[in-house]
Amino acid sequence: MSNQISNEFAGKHILVVDDIPAISEFLVAILEYEGYKVSAVTSGEDALVFVDKTPPDLILLDIIMEGIDGFETCRRLKADELSQHIPVIFVTAKNDAEDVVEGFKLGAVDFVIKPLRKEDVCIRIGTQLKVQAFIQAQQAQIIQAEKLASLAELMGEFSHELETPIGIILTAQTHMEEKLHHFQKIMSDNRLTKSKLTAFVDVVEDANRLTLSNITRAIERTNSFKRLSVDQCSEERRRFNMLEFLHHIELALRSKFINTDHQIIIQCDEDIIIDSFPGALSQVVINLINNSLIHGFENQNVGVINIDVAQQGEVVSLVYSDDGKGISAEMLPKIFSQYYTSKPDEGGSGLGLYLVKSIVEKKLDGALYCTSEVGNGIILKINLPLGKV
Repeated sequence: MSNQISNEFAGKHILVVDDIPAISEFLVAILEYEGYKVSAVTSGEDALVFVDKTPPDLILLDIIMEGIDGFETCRRLKADELSQHIPVIFVTAKNDAEDVVEGFKLGAVDFVIKPLRKEDVCIRIGTQLKVQAFIQAQQAQIIQAEKLASLAELMGEFSHELETPIGIILTAQTHMEEKLHHFQKIMSDNRLTKSKLTAFVDVVEDANRLTLSNITRAIERTNSFKRLSVDQCSEERRRFNMLEFLHHIELALRSKFINTDHQIIIQCDEDIIIDSFPGALSQVVINLINNSLIHGFENQNVGVINIDVAQQGEVVSLVYSDDGKGISAEMLPKIFSQYYTSKPDEGGSGLGLYLVKSIVEKKLDGALYCTSEVGNGIILKINLPLGKV
């Protein structure tokens, strides 16, 4: 037997669920020989408890067992958000077409028919692990693409944000130049009076005031964009001030709110410092704001987004809420599912909130909770570890 499979996926964790000791021992022996880490339990109930504590990379699941059978075990695994992604291969002597169909309906990825053959078991496991590796690679590419899209959006907002202060500076300087030419002509004609001098000084003061205030505004926007773009590109983990971080995002996205009565209200103590990934967290917050603007505030000109941050021991809690149209009880369980979108005919990818949850749980090592009801907006609570501060 070639060791190619074991070399490629050595160390992957396989859970064997079978109540017949001889079969369980056989599977454990051949899989450990192939280099897998293997655990074994003898019932569906034990499998559910085990997976809840130590999620494996793949499950070999017998169908006929005392207590809850393999079908019911699989049904419960796929109903749990934490285990629904784990591939399940049924191990069974049942090969009726109806059983196979039922297994696939429940979310199984393959069947291994008894009596078991070593080659058959290893090839099927290797195939499914390759599929999972491919899926994970695709998800990583999707996240990277969304990150680039977010960065491109920030660049667009940054460009738009600079148009206004630069335009005001140009207008002020042009106006002052015109007045300067007029003033020079008055002087050359010996028509200068105290009132005309005072009027010219007032023009210069106004032009300088406008120029300096808008230069400050442009620098402020540039620094916010620079900090956000550097964080999103580098994926650096660092210590940062939460209030400053949120203000950078607010400034970077301010142009989105110019022609509306929507607003962002930030409540955060000045001294909350967190050790985390600001680029990933900014992607989360920007996605939530965009979701409110596109979905929550659809067809309404007035809307409020609240971002409240508090430190509770070793946890930083970020509560994001809006007073938009809310989400129905039927739709709420689906909003974090991959590719789910309420606007499939309008180009919605269904990746926004899926990526939010994925980033919070996998990249930021946090937890996400959501509540909503129609007409009362949405509340998302994100708990993040404080980190080494």
